Amino acid sequence: MINSLNKSFLFLLASSVFTSSLVWALPVQLLPNKEGRGVPSYDFSIESQTNGFWEGTSSTVIEQYFPKIPLRPLSPTLRALRDELLKEKFELLITNYSYQEKLFELLVESGDLVSAESFLVSSTLPDKENGFLNLFYWAGKPEKACEKVTNLMRTSSSLNIRAQNVYCVYLSGEKERAKIALELLNESDKAVPPLLNALFDPSLAPIFEDAMGNSPFLLNLWCALRKEIPEKNLKVFSPAALVLIANAEKMPQETRLLAAQLALEYGLTTHPDVQLPKRLEPQNLALIQELLEGREERADKDLELLKDAAKNKRKGEVLLLTLALLGETPLKDVPPARLTSLLKALIKIGYDQQAKALAAEYLVAKDL
Repeated sequence: MINSLNKSFLFLLASSVFTSSLVWALPVQLLPNKEGRGVPSYDFSIESQTNGFWEGTSSTVIEQYFPKIPLRPLSPTLRALRDELLKEKFELLITNYSYQEKLFELLVESGDLVSAESFLVSSTLPDKENGFLNLFYWAGKPEKACEKVTNLMRTSSSLNIRAQNVYCVYLSGEKERAKIALELLNESDKAVPPLLNALFDPSLAPIFEDAMGNSPFLLNLWCALRKEIPEKNLKVFSPAALVLIANAEKMPQETRLLAAQLALEYGLTTHPDVQLPKRLEPQNLALIQELLEGREERADKDLELLKDAAKNKRKGEVLLLTLALLGETPLKDVPPARLTSLLKALIKIGYDQQAKALAAEYLVAKDL
């Protein structure tokens, strides 16, 4: 718990949030860098972006921290910052396959399928067709996915495409032909997804594995089997996987509703009518100001980089580091000193209202 001094410190911050109706209405301007744009001399490349959102940021910083962007933040403020970050492409790495793949993955798994599709169209990723195929599955449109599988069957003999073709033939109602295709597939020396056999043998009782949550094809296949998914598995799924399950009409209702509730907590809407309980606002509004002005965490390499980015107004880098340093840790478990460091960095780049909103959410999570 935050001590009494910290509580009084946090109180002012909350009041400024809830007495202002402009928490998200004010535009944020990129301030000119008057203190230099040099990249700190840690171990990072001196090659850096020269204009725009990522101005002054090293490509090495992106490569190191981009994979740490959280997929499942419960904080609406962090989700908004993440969405803003993902919309801004880092031009120096725009043709880098690793960067493109990670950006596409983040857009998809966070549930922003529209942006993911738009990015895929403009990307130089080598396997775009498979990317579009997965987007259809993530969107819960197996029929559209199967149209693409039919086209890919003409040019690909991979096990993955052949397995999906079995499912597609089954989905079209031609179960006997699908069964024959599966038998031929099983005769090969390659491992066939066990779930395919369960489509034709009701006596089989496949066990759901977390890895299935990363495969939109296997998730669609599991939905076709009309089997439940344990709550412990759902809690580690990406928002996109939760939406897919919540919208799958063949899934048991209990699993759909639970997936919908979790998806709503991550800010995504779904078809099932699920209402979350209204969250209480922190009563002691002065605690927010106390948190903003509190003692910062002892600086380490990451925090030193954050401070330098904030000092030199490297806006994109500050948002990236804020998200990466919080990661998937629930807000209530973040030490006050660490959060104070992040809030001060946000304020220095002009994100005052977002910092106050994040502090307020922290207090709510702490039940203060």
